[in-house]
Amino acid sequence: MQVRVRTGSRIHMGFISSPNVTRPWAGIGLAVEDPTVEVSVRGSATREIVAERDHAEVVSRALELLGLGSIPFRVEVSAPRRHIGLGTTTQLTLATCTAVLKLLGRERGPIEVARLTGRGARSWIGIAVFTRGGFVVDLGRKEEGWEHDLIALPFPADWGVVLCVPRDARGPDELQEGPALEAFRLDPQQVKELRSIVLGAVVPGIVGRDFREFCGGVEGVQRTVGEAFSHVQGGRFSAHSVKAVDALASTGASGIGQSSWGPTVYGFFASIEEALRASTRVQEELGEGWSVVVTRGRNRGAEVEVS
Repeated sequence: MQVRVRTGSRIHMGFISSPNVTRPWAGIGLAVEDPTVEVSVRGSATREIVAERDHAEVVSRALELLGLGSIPFRVEVSAPRRHIGLGTTTQLTLATCTAVLKLLGRERGPIEVARLTGRGARSWIGIAVFTRGGFVVDLGRKEEGWEHDLIALPFPADWGVVLCVPRDARGPDELQEGPALEAFRLDPQQVKELRSIVLGAVVPGIVGRDFREFCGGVEGVQRTVGEAFSHVQGGRFSAHSVKAVDALASTGASGIGQSSWGPTVYGFFASIEEALRASTRVQEELGEGWSVVVTRGRNRGAEVEVS
């Protein structure tokens, strides 16, 4: 028996609340089809993890936290690099645990797995991407407990997304980002403005399929959040992200932003065809040190296949 779990990546478009307000760690993000995270698990006489070292560490830690550290099986992983703004650690953790639990015939949902493995300590966008897909509005942590309320909206299938990812650079890891996130502050007026943008432009833009309204709202969120983190990352965008921001802007992309800490940068186009044409020019401008990916929103959660 073999179990394969496949999920997409996530782009985090910004927090709309901070630790010092009611409903902390609210934010917006999107599930995208590519790059994909895929985990295959099957029985084996010994424990085997076929993965890059960084990915193998995630797999091993997740299984230990779930109490499955001593059970032998073979795990094969295909996933983008960690700490580049695509939420790989959360997707890989949930995919691995889902696959192994399915192989063993044990029932534990993704939310419980996330809690047991330490995912979702702040943002729940990665959890929503795995469970639901779509465009995610994370409404923030409830007053009591650990859970968040979430809204997932179908993202227009014909809108194109271009991702620019440097092949070598990466953002801070979880230990490095912790102090900066806990010190992150938005004043009440900023929180009010961000929530107004999300509810008054971003969400209506998606529901009404108004591309300009959606992208204008995303850019508004990015401005406020980028300025709030500028003292940490040296500007509205990190130093590694600026080149890609400029390249996307020069080709007519809209709603340009940095995913999480970067260095991945995203931009939107009104059609996949426009995104494909623009991606060629973006790749030429950025050069071989960058990977330029054309993708679209992923309007479903992880897929589980048993064979």
